[in-house]
Amino acid sequence: MPYIDRTSREKFTGPIKALWDSITTEGELNYVMTMLAINFVSKQGGESYANLSKALAAFEAAKLEFYRRKMAPYENIKSLQNGDVYG
Repeated sequence: MPYIDRTSREKFTGPIKALWDSITTEGELNYVMTMLAINFVSKQGGESYANLSKALAAFEAAKLEFYRRKMAPYENIKSLQNGDVYG
């Protein structure tokens, strides 16, 4: 989960806002995420199963957090608007 303390968050606020303003396509988002993961692995000591797995686990946790926070509520609204899949 991405719940780091507020002090730690502050060092990322500026760079993240700059990225928000720059990323306009899915490809750009993918590129930025991939480069962050590659750099993370490098800072962890380079390629090893453990380090690659850490990066992949962060992607998976971020995916789940995004689904929980954004996709599921959106799907719930659409289900109410359009009717449930099961009728």
